[in-house]
Amino acid sequence: EREREGKENYTSLHLLEELAATSKKVGWHGLNLGRCWDKCIKQEFIQDFSSKVQLVKSRRSLCTEAYIFTRDAARVHLKHTRPIRDAEDRARISFPNFEYFSTNPRIFNQLDGKPGASINGITNQPECISYQSKEDRKRNAIRNREREKMVAKLKAERRKKL
Repeated sequence: EREREGKENYTSLHLLEELAATSKKVGWHGLNLGRCWDKCIKQEFIQDFSSKVQLVKSRRSLCTEAYIFTRDAARVHLKHTRPIRDAEDRARISFPNFEYFSTNPRIFNQLDGKPGASINGITNQPECISYQSKEDRKRNAIRNREREKMVAKLKAERRKKL
C-alpha cells in the first residue's frame, strides 16, 4: 500500500517498523511474515493490524522467507540452533517459552510462482493446510487475490522506476 491511514509515501519499511512495534504490546518474540503449511483453522486471533492483515498465534507456522525477531528472541534462537541441526522453522517449535505469531494472510511468499525457488523443491507452499472451514477458505482466497493485486501493482511501480 502506498498510503496507510493518511501517510504519504508509505513504504515496506514503514510496514515492517509498525509490525515490529507490536512485539511489546502483543508479547511475541518472533513474527512470521510468510508462513506456510500452518494449521490455520487452529490459529488464535490476536489483533487486527490493518483492514487486510491480522496478527495470529499460529500452531505450526513454517517457512522462513520473512520473519522478525526481538533482540532477546534472536539470542534465544542462536542459543538453541548452534550448531545447526535442523531447519529453523522445525527447530524453533521446541524453544521454551517462545511466543511465535504470524501475519494472516502472509505478506511474503518465497516462491512467487518460480519453479525451483524452494530448498525442498516443492513448487507450491500453501499458507494453510486443509483444516479450514469453507468460510476460512473463502476469506483467505479473497485476501490472497487482494494481496496478488497489490504485489502486481508494486512490481509495476518498481519497473516504472527502473
